[in-house]
Amino acid sequence: MGVAEPLEHLRLKLIHSGEPAVVVVEEDGTVAGVATKSSLLTPLPYALILVDHNELAQAVPGAESVEILEVIDHHKLGNPPTNQPITFMAAPVGSTCTVVASLYRERGVEPEPRIAALLLAGILTDTVILKSPTTTGRDRELVAWLEERAGLDHAGFGREIFSSCSGFSAYESPEKAIRADFKQFTAGDTVFGIGQVEVVGFDEFFAIRDSLRVSLKRVKEEERLAMAGLMVTDIYTESTLFLAEERTNWPTSWAIPRSSRTSTN
Repeated sequence: MGVAEPLEHLRLKLIHSGEPAVVVVEEDGTVAGVATKSSLLTPLPYALILVDHNELAQAVPGAESVEILEVIDHHKLGNPPTNQPITFMAAPVGSTCTVVASLYRERGVEPEPRIAALLLAGILTDTVILKSPTTTGRDRELVAWLEERAGLDHAGFGREIFSSCSGFSAYESPEKAIRADFKQFTAGDTVFGIGQVEVVGFDEFFAIRDSLRVSLKRVKEEERLAMAGLMVTDIYTESTLFLAEERTNWPTSWAIPRSSRTSTN
């Protein structure tokens, strides 16, 4: 059995095989371990808290088999049912880090500077230094609260973050750039996926557009999606180009007007 085999499949195979145990191997064929009936039938000693997502399609593999203890998020709801009541926090703000920072402040807990800086970085990247249309007054309020505790100027800190990680050159390949912030969505029976890359100017995008289209086709086929797309957002002009793989009657790329620009964060 391979290490990627779902636990439920292993249980069923072991129960119906009549064998006392199964050998689990890595992808290269080396032995990863031995699973016995007692170990496979023992309840899992793990549980999850979902942060910045609430759908199992976006969770770690095997999430459907363990208990969900809590959800902290800022996306639309698509969460699975739970067996017990849980804490569920989903706020219409630009970043889940805003929700987490709010919890610190509401409980009177002062985050240490490095934690405050991490939360600040999360809000600034999600809201594109508070320029994204998803930015709310609550995001701005928590940025001011966090930058004081982190000892940082949020504007300068945000520019430093984006200058060090924006653009396609930050990724090893076009496909890795697409998958870095790639999310799947469902509309009726149609499943499609959209990624997003933030850039400084579109020159690099136009230079590798053909390679990106090839990679989008590969992602679309591997994930069995009806459509795979990539949003390329210029953080300075606050405009976005969208590249889509083989969508009938759609152009393969176009500019999204500023008033209707969206974010996958």
